[in-house]
Amino acid sequence: MTDLYLHNCKVNSVFQLLSEHENDISYSVAWALAQCPTFLETFLQNVTVYKKGMTDNVSIRLQHYEATGGITDIEIESPNQFYLILEAKRDWNLPNRA
Repeated sequence: MTDLYLHNCKVNSVFQLLSEHENDISYSVAWALAQCPTFLETFLQNVTVYKKGMTDNVSIRLQHYEATGGITDIEIESPNQFYLILEAKRDWNLPNRA
């Protein structure tokens, strides 16, 4: 099964994701991707040049922080296959260049 991490700690239960903060949807989507191989495969078919076996070695990280950069909402990675960064947005308001 795909491993899911929140703040670099492995998530073993959906109940570790419950709260009332705006990140709840990101957490829920990542949980579903990690728990449902068909959902993950379908997602990857829509956002990558999908190849059979891409889901064999996937890690999903939530709110991953790098000392030299910022915090990402969702990162999905399979070594030597792909590295995706997903930025969650609330509502339809997208940021402008400024």
